[in-house]
Amino acid sequence: MARLLAPTGDYRTAPNAIRLAWLAQLATQLADLHDTGAVHGDVRPARVRLLPLTYAKDFPSVELGPAATLADAAQVLYMHPRLLDGSIIVPTRDTDVYALGVTAWHMLSGTTPFAAAFPDGVVAYDGATAKALLSAYLARVPDGQALPASPMLWYEQEATDLHRLWSARDRGGVTARSLAASLLWLARCADRADGGRSIGWVPGRAMSLIVAVRDTAMARVRSCVVAVEADYTILMVKREVERVTGYLVEEQRMSRPDGAKLDDDDTVGDAGLRCAGAVTATVGRKYCIRVILQWRFDMEDEVIELEVAGGEMVDAAVLRPIADRFGAAPGTRLSAYRNNHGCMLRDPATTTMRQHAIRPGSRIVVLGPADRELPGPITILVKDASGETLMFKVRPTTKMVKILQTYASKRGVSPESIRFIVGGERVKDDSTAGGLDLQDGGVVHVMLEQTGD
Repeated sequence: MARLLAPTGDYRTAPNAIRLAWLAQLATQLADLHDTGAVHGDVRPARVRLLPLTYAKDFPSVELGPAATLADAAQVLYMHPRLLDGSIIVPTRDTDVYALGVTAWHMLSGTTPFAAAFPDGVVAYDGATAKALLSAYLARVPDGQALPASPMLWYEQEATDLHRLWSARDRGGVTARSLAASLLWLARCADRADGGRSIGWVPGRAMSLIVAVRDTAMARVRSCVVAVEADYTILMVKREVERVTGYLVEEQRMSRPDGAKLDDDDTVGDAGLRCAGAVTATVGRKYCIRVILQWRFDMEDEVIELEVAGGEMVDAAVLRPIADRFGAAPGTRLSAYRNNHGCMLRDPATTTMRQHAIRPGSRIVVLGPADRELPGPITILVKDASGETLMFKVRPTTKMVKILQTYASKRGVSPESIRFIVGGERVKDDSTAGGLDLQDGGVVHVMLEQTGD
């Protein structure tokens, strides 16, 4: 759960109303456990998991898992001060409730508690050292200031059991059941229009939607929270999902948890969606793109339509099929570009169509496998009027002006004072060796420029 609420997590924008509702569920589960006479002993975000969203529910639930079999240093952050200093040896109901209070702070703030006690991070220490450091830290800070200010961005007139847990002076008498009641009340307060502010909340975006993204190609589901307004269209919601998850707008099919389809022109309000409501975005279906294949210098470009999926690698979805289609030798490397060679698609073997924003109907250019490899070098002879010759090894694509400049440099003359002649015709600056049909061993004559008064 801590990972989902972290600054890079899927639920990093989840409002307080959602976070408090989850905490109320945890408190209720802990109270039910205490009613049986048992103690959990390891309440912390790492033991909380988000349950899959089902069609029967429009709000995801959380579950408090069993205690870890092996203790780790991160567990120290949620230990009661009396467990830290050795006043008590085994966990109790009170230590469970305290741990849930620290867990609530973590889930509401999205940051690790008591960070000031561990300059190098708690994972840098073994369990015994971490206990000693945190115990010493709690002993020297004033009561009620061990944690930074309340992560809630609003405050009710009367302190609740949650606020009491955060205050060392007023912690007694808080049970898991009373904490659950306080959390439910706080969740209702947070759900009001004037209290629904959360971490990352932006004025004007008072609603949050929980989106379950079902990737049929990868057979996996991930969730995210997007901030929207009631008059947003579903198309705008899709754009928010793309911004958060990377799944392209065009490949998303959005529906309600009961399977009812949501059209792009529908608004959030007209669709009956409310704050913390749930929708499903199904992705993974294939779509068509156009590939412009440039495979011969002397032939027109060929246009091919391919079906691809957003999660496919560019090499597997586009380059390999084209190479196989034209019988390219194994290991032949092809290149793909956007916007007529304006942007090369880098690392095609390890990047997906989605990462390059190749949408349905997109056009990409592929340099074909036949003659698109750079031609081999040829040797040409540059001969002056005296018959003295210089030899140059160049590619057919090399500009003649570059050869002229190199020749002039070797001879110690100005490039403007000479000109090249091939077949009795003066060579233009933008000509190439291949364009002049120079073969291996071809001769280029050098003449002095004639100047007059």
